[in-house]
Amino acid sequence: MIERSYVGLFNNAVIRSFPEDSVLQEYSVHVDGRKYIRGDYLVKHQSTNILFEAKQRPFDGKTYEPADTKIFLDAFIKQGMEYYNAEQHNYNGSTFVSSLVFEWVRYPKHLELVNTKSWNEDDDGITDFYCLYHTDIAGLMVYGNLEKVKE
Repeated sequence: MIERSYVGLFNNAVIRSFPEDSVLQEYSVHVDGRKYIRGDYLVKHQSTNILFEAKQRPFDGKTYEPADTKIFLDAFIKQGMEYYNAEQHNYNGSTFVSSLVFEWVRYPKHLELVNTKSWNEDDDGITDFYCLYHTDIAGLMVYGNLEKVKE
């Protein structure tokens, strides 16, 4: 699977849950001159904007320290801030930048590890959301964090 497919699934959930929201997927952000960068996903929910920078990867079975998770997610927040900074004049209301990670849990032994009570209920102080979708043999973790843009 590629990142774009996962963002499409996420978008489907957003528009089914919040049919009045406005969304953009894979949108161009003008930086300067002829340079453009690509934002992954933007949601306008009532008076709140959320810019998502998405990544996908297979679950490797490792348990990471909170500091490592923070470093991993901060890179996505930084990238999302580039989108906001380039076009901040286009935003009104509250704005957040969010990392959005899709982690494929491919093997039953990894699913068993991820599905333990301690994994699902511990607050790591870094991630703001986490969900595991799974069958008996594989799954998908969706998680990330949000950072409010200073207005």
